[in-house]
Amino acid sequence: MSGADDRRRSSRIRLHTPVRGRAGVRAIIVLDLSLRGIRVVHQETLGHTGDSCTVKFEWNGRPVELMCEVRWSAEARQTAVIAASGQKLFHTGLGIRRAVGSSLGTLNEIIAANR
Repeated sequence: MSGADDRRRSSRIRLHTPVRGRAGVRAIIVLDLSLRGIRVVHQETLGHTGDSCTVKFEWNGRPVELMCEVRWSAEARQTAVIAASGQKLFHTGLGIRRAVGSSLGTLNEIIAANR
C-alpha cells in the first residue's frame, strides 16, 4: 500500500450530512474531506485536471473558503434519480492549495465532528 493510500485512509472523512457550496459559480455538494483535499458532486464541469477553483461553503454558520486544484473528475454511476432527471452527475477530487482566513481551523473542527 502506498503512502498516499495510508494518508487517505487515516485522514479523509465522509460527512454525516453533505454540505452545499460553490466551486466558482457552480453549485457543488461536499461529500468528504481531509486537510489535503475534498470530494464533491456536481452537475456542471469544474474544469480540467490542474485547473484552479475557489470552493466556498458554510459549516455551523462559519464560512469556509479553499483555494483548490482539480485532481480528477468522473461521471457518477447511473442511478434511478439521474435516469429520471436526465441529468449527469460528476464526482470530482479537489486538492486544497490554501485555506483562506480561519478555514483551516474550521476544517479541523469538521473532521473532529464527523469521526
